[in-house]
Amino acid sequence: MMSSIKKRKKQQGIAAVEMVVVLPVFLLLLAIVIEISNILIEYSILTRQQQVAARYLSEMHKFKTLAEIQNIGKDLVVFNSEKKPILRNLTRNDVKITVLNTIIITTNYPYKAIIFPTIPNFSNLSASGINTEFNLRASIEVTRL
Repeated sequence: MMSSIKKRKKQQGIAAVEMVVVLPVFLLLLAIVIEISNILIEYSILTRQQQVAARYLSEMHKFKTLAEIQNIGKDLVVFNSEKKPILRNLTRNDVKITVLNTIIITTNYPYKAIIFPTIPNFSNLSASGINTEFNLRASIEVTRL
């Protein structure tokens, strides 16, 4: 009877140690999956906004000057109908619109990670860490109607 109680406590101790080892790895993998999912969602939103702007500009370019086309296009990519930014770090300066025989909308969106904005630098603890910001680049080209 006594040996089965000791055996059970030993088993519980082993399970606790396994949990301590596995849990950080599992949480790190979960954070990576969430971050990659967020990147894909924001890139999808960005490309959709470019498609909407390109379609609108391809139909309306005859009635507007070049400056008006660029301003309207930048507003369509960056803001929603309530003039609120669609993506958190996207500004009008990140959008470039070129009008020739085609309309080209190019966007460099500075993506900043949500879960780990900086990764600790363990080799040099006095350093501030590794920045996880990078640019998502999207471009669309449509023929003017």
